[in-house]
Formats: sequence, structure tokens, C-alpha cells
Amino acid sequence: MVYDVVTSNQTGLITMATADQTENKTKVLVNVYEPLIAIMKHKFDAACLKRDAYLDKALRIEAGMLREEVTTPNSDQAKNFITENLKQLRLKPLNLLLSTETVELINEVCKEKNIPRDSFINRFFLLMIASDTILKALFFFHRGKIEEIEEEYSYAFDYVQSELSDPVREGNLINGLDVIEGYSEESPLYIIRAAFNNLYIIQKDDNIFVSAVYENKYHRTHIGGNNYESIKTDSSKLKKLRTYNYVFDKKCFSILPDEYSFIKTNNMLGFNTYIPDDELPKEETSSPTTLAKNELDKLLAFTKSEKTRTATKKDTNPTEGESQ
Repeated sequence: MVYDVVTSNQTGLITMATADQTENKTKVLVNVYEPLIAIMKHKFDAACLKRDAYLDKALRIEAGMLREEVTTPNSDQAKNFITENLKQLRLKPLNLLLSTETVELINEVCKEKNIPRDSFINRFFLLMIASDTILKALFFFHRGKIEEIEEEYSYAFDYVQSELSDPVREGNLINGLDVIEGYSEESPLYIIRAAFNNLYIIQKDDNIFVSAVYENKYHRTHIGGNNYESIKTDSSKLKKLRTYNYVFDKKCFSILPDEYSFIKTNNMLGFNTYIPDDELPKEETSSPTTLAKNELDKLLAFTKSEKTRTATKKDTNPTEGESQ
């Protein structure tokens, strides 16, 4: 039951009037990387937020962003590859109570983009709780050591935090609860997305990496220590960095400091929501699991064609009684 607060002008007393709760809720079971569950619980408790109520709004927003940022659907091979790698993680079942509207939108977008639903949810949870150090490992792994990432990372995030407009504070809200409500209507990843506006995914020879780009034609490349040089970039190789379109390297968490051992894993591929076929590792696509599935698909297709041929033969050949 939901209540509205009503104040009487004559007595100043506060009474409670009931209001109908029209939004339907449904339970959804997802498999989540276990360390994320513990971190989220701590953060939601510290923020005095109801987990599922907040996630219902946030996941609805993020499903829309997923549709926008992943412009090309995964191939079936890429989807199966992501799913198999996610299964290799230490997963734990987690029940979420979400609105049917949110669940339907998530399922619709994941089907449209051919994305494993649990991979999307795990990636969102990971980015939602990510510290600076985790973000550096995820998106700047190509730079090598964490300390060598600092300048590139700071360029994007320090700039955006000094220049970023605050959609909630700009509403001139003075009531703390209104401020909290305002932030609940925004994506929890909006600061990350604002920083990514200055960053691009660049392909140079066989290397793919993230870099700041100046005047749409120059990017910086690390040449040792704190030294960088500007390299002219082919504009056709530029692609805006987005939260869901960047492929996390399998070993990107290997550069995390020892204090992050609780969340470290040697395989981050299951956290991807999109992988182009030309970025699928050849040795992985030839794995026994993939080959077995391909053989099963061939067998099912053969069986189906055999049934069709048998049915056709019966229709064209007269029965024994008819021939007499």
C-alpha cells in the first residue's frame, strides 16, 4: 500500500491518504559475479537506498542506452562466446524485484541486439560500483601499468568533473530528499558517459585502444615515462567510446593493485555486451564447446531436412493398395 501525505490547513495535523500502486512487479533471477553483490549491498546500505527500487529505474535507463550505444547486433557466434566466458566466473543467483515495464524493455533490447541479458546486467553493475582504478583497468588496459594510465584518464575525468553541468543541482532544489529523488532519475553512469565524450576507440594496425583526440585528427600515444606524442589519426578509424561498445580485454584486471584481489578475475570477456566477429580470438572460437555446438546445429539441420524429404517422398509415391 502506498500513502500520500495530506496536511490540514485548519488543524496543522498530518493525515495519510491511500493511493493505488498500479505498477506491476515481477521477480527476475540473474546470475551475477559474486563480488559485485557484496559491494552493491555495502553501497546501497551506505546510501540508505532500497536496492531493487533504485535498480528498477536505473536498469530501465540503461536498457535504453544499451540500444543506443550498441549499433550493430552480435552475431550468434559472438553471443555464444560471451555467454560461455561469463559462465566461467564465480556467479551467484540474485533475485531482483523489477517492474514488468523494465523487464520487458531489457528483454526486448537484448533480443534486438543479440546480447546475453546477464552479461549486460553484470557490466552495468560493474560500472555502477567502479572506482577510478577499476575504470582505468577496464578502458585503458592498453596503456600498461596503472601509473602510466593516470595522465590520459585524468585528462578525460578531471576536465569533465570541472565542466560537467549538474542536471539536478541546476534545478535549484534545496530539499535534500528532492535532490536524492532527482539523482535517482539520472543514469548512475552519467559522469562516465560525459568523460567518454572526449575519448575515442582507435584502430592502428592490429591494435585497438582508447585515446583522447584533438581537432578530430590527432591522438596522443605513450612513448615512455610521462612522455606522449601527437599522431595524426585516420578519421575513418575513429569511433566514439561508449559504456557498452568497448570490448574489455580478457586480462584487463591483471593490472589492478593487490588490494583489489577480492574482485580480480583472469577472464573479463563475459562482461562484454558487444564483440565484433573480427575481434573474436581464433583459438577461442575453435574451442571444443564451440565446435560441439556447431556440430549439433549441423545435426539438427540434417534431421530437419531428412524429415522434409521423407514427407515429400510419401506424397509423391503411391501406396501399395493404390498401385493395385
